[in-house]
Amino acid sequence: MKHTTTLLLFLLTAPVALAQSVGVGTASPDPSAALEVKSTSKGLLAPRMTAAQRTAISTPAQGLLVYQTDGTAGYYYFNGTSWFNLTQTLNVSGQSLSISGGNSVTLPSGADNLGNHTATANVRLNNNWLSNDGGTEGLRIDNTGNVGVGTATPQRKLDVNGSIRQAVYSNPLTLNAGVQGHFTWFHNLGYKPTLMFSVDDSGAGGTGMSISVSYENVDNNSTNVWLRNTQTSGQATFTLRWIRVD
Repeated sequence: MKHTTTLLLFLLTAPVALAQSVGVGTASPDPSAALEVKSTSKGLLAPRMTAAQRTAISTPAQGLLVYQTDGTAGYYYFNGTSWFNLTQTLNVSGQSLSISGGNSVTLPSGADNLGNHTATANVRLNNNWLSNDGGTEGLRIDNTGNVGVGTATPQRKLDVNGSIRQAVYSNPLTLNAGVQGHFTWFHNLGYKPTLMFSVDDSGAGGTGMSISVSYENVDNNSTNVWLRNTQTSGQATFTLRWIRVD
């Protein structure tokens, strides 16, 4: 009689136990989880098997998870139709974006492909700056094609907010006070250019000494540049820089 009572009590309480959450390493598993494993020194080890053993599983349930130890090792889950490797490699080829599992996406025709540092379409800045650090400096191009350097609202084809340093320059030319000198620039451009000059000077009196600059196009391939030290005394050395503005 005693044994019968014990068996009866077990049968009555079993459904209640089965309905509760199970905790491993915790006495209070989350009620939303059927199984909660808690540890700070151990992990959860999924079943490990070879590819042949994985594919030999009879009627795998959707969501079944195993770890494959050979071939392309990694975690695999069954999505209801086929096994899928959770570790994927992303590949880009032309307009095709694909992963090693076989899924792929075709990018729209004409989309930019900068993966090989070559644009395949016009790049739209969308009123943003082209800069080295992503800040609000550098180049800004408006819808008419005006280019601004250091300005967000360029008013000309090239609008520079700041100083310009011309790269083309002459050899140093030393002149006494009141003396004019010249040199010939053989540019071989095939036309008579319009020039804009800046001057670096040194010598008696320091920077900012007086100088006058003029030029004449001898022909389509050479230009004479004239300089005069307009000081009343003192020797100065001048270096000219210039750019073509047409």
